Amino acid sequence: MSIASENAGSGKFSDDDQSSTGTVRQTVKAYLHIKRYAVSSDAKVIQIAEALSSPNNEARLNILNALCKQHEHLVVQPQASPDGLIRLECALQGGLLDNKIIPSANRASSASRPAVARAIATEPPVIAAVGPKPEPSVPLVQKPPPLTAEVTPSKEVSQSPTGRIDNPKQVVPVVTAKLTESDNSGTGRIPANGSVEHPIDPQLGIWAWKPLPTSAEEPDPHKEFDSSSGSLASNLNFIAARARGKKHKHEGTHCDDWYEVDTIGDWSLISVSDGAGSKRASRVGARSCTIASNSYLKKSLEKARLPEAKSRKEWDEALKTKGPSGEYINPELRVIQAAIVGSVRAAFDAVVKEFEDRKASGLWDKALGRIPELKDFRSTLLVSVLATVDFEGERRVLCLSAQVGDGLTVMYYSRPDLPPQPLAAKDSGEYSSETEFLVDFKKWDGLNTKVGAALAPFRTLISMTDGIDDIYDPRSGRDYNWIIAELFLNQVLPLKCAVENVDAAITDIGGIEVLEKAVAESRQARTKRLMEEPAEEICILDVGDYAKALSKTVDDLLRRPELMCAAHRVSPPISTDKRTDYRLLQWIDGKDVKGEFDDRTIVIVMPSTGVSL
Repeated sequence: MSIASENAGSGKFSDDDQSSTGTVRQTVKAYLHIKRYAVSSDAKVIQIAEALSSPNNEARLNILNALCKQHEHLVVQPQASPDGLIRLECALQGGLLDNKIIPSANRASSASRPAVARAIATEPPVIAAVGPKPEPSVPLVQKPPPLTAEVTPSKEVSQSPTGRIDNPKQVVPVVTAKLTESDNSGTGRIPANGSVEHPIDPQLGIWAWKPLPTSAEEPDPHKEFDSSSGSLASNLNFIAARARGKKHKHEGTHCDDWYEVDTIGDWSLISVSDGAGSKRASRVGARSCTIASNSYLKKSLEKARLPEAKSRKEWDEALKTKGPSGEYINPELRVIQAAIVGSVRAAFDAVVKEFEDRKASGLWDKALGRIPELKDFRSTLLVSVLATVDFEGERRVLCLSAQVGDGLTVMYYSRPDLPPQPLAAKDSGEYSSETEFLVDFKKWDGLNTKVGAALAPFRTLISMTDGIDDIYDPRSGRDYNWIIAELFLNQVLPLKCAVENVDAAITDIGGIEVLEKAVAESRQARTKRLMEEPAEEICILDVGDYAKALSKTVDDLLRRPELMCAAHRVSPPISTDKRTDYRLLQWIDGKDVKGEFDDRTIVIVMPSTGVSL
């Protein structure tokens, strides 16, 4: 889809149009491209842009209503509702009018996306490319039924330049809308007068928190968030967390993510899953597939042996595969590969069984208003196994990984000249609505080719759902190194630097006043988690903003960690709670990124001595 066209008079527009309307049009089209919505004509982009920038409230509501009806990515149900309108407003305010939007011409194509990796990470690995998929033709705008709404004054607050609330001056509106269709918030609770009110929190934008559905409203309860940490095999540790996304919190619906961590013998086992956000029973699929995957791996790897390779040449041979079949030549690796493939199949069978059991019992009939279907249990799956092996006299970590759907598993190397290495290819196309779910998977004969491996001078491994991956995907303008830097900067992971080195770093950047200014400019405006009151206090720094304020890059901070330690002198940690996994939870749950509101799950595996720079 090209952004540059001719002129507005012919139903097209130019990227060089510097007028207010032209800027909105450019931004609309860039946003729609980033969100992977196909646009059949520039005329429709112009229509959207004019409606969104129009002072005519009815026209604006109509176009928002149309978008709500057409894109499940923004709403759980296709019917328009006040909740849907507010959620879409937030998406548009958070992404559509964001000055940091990258036009499609400047974004990396899908051809830059890594395919399955099989490499020994002592030299920069060779990465194959995955070709782009064609854009589908999807009509974007329809004539929606009118939805009336009015904005009335509420309590007054004011914001300081840092975004914090100080004095009661600025009017904060409350949106009140009449329901023309059933409430789609997921709570099942509709006021008797037929209207709903959503106070706009000055710190949280227009997001509000709603409790999870009760057991009477929806079966298969699921905790809103979770975190854990512990020891794994071969002197490895892990920390992990998952959190309900802002969209689910606002709707009063469940988190759909799940993760499982286990060990067997020399092996550490990680399974992560993201249930489809538009499918209310998808959390059942996510939970059952991760449990089944790890259970299968524990049985299959109990007696599995590691390759006897020790030298680089021997490991080069061990990691070779047999042509199109994708099978490893090495018999020990072939057994491990077969275990991973079998775990994906076992996960599929487990989800099918959960579906059949619930269909037979009628457990979900009332909540769904119909008999459940297999697609209601859609979820992705990421599977990883790790062990420590001998490589030319030193201990290294061998990891094999596979996935169905989006999200990503990334290996980080202790050598600074090697970039983070994705271990498996995402099953997603150019558009966010395009991903493959486990229950829809058909390419069982080719699953061997989806198993990637890396033998690394190991720093850490991160497996994450798309709620994290989408934020740090290199196409966003960030990259996966930012995750590690964010964790250090916000004191989720401990970072130790010599006092004299920190003093020297502060002097080099211009002194303590420069440091304090950089911290202030990178501090997130929101200081509380979006959760049940009393909400927890948080302090989150954005590593990109911090680096920019110091006229540095994020890679500069990683090369000289004293610059991050310096921030700790003038900024408190993310939380007073010292548990590493809980700080990780507060970070994934509290970090604000415009246009991102999915559930977030992350599992981090590291040496028992910790992550070092």
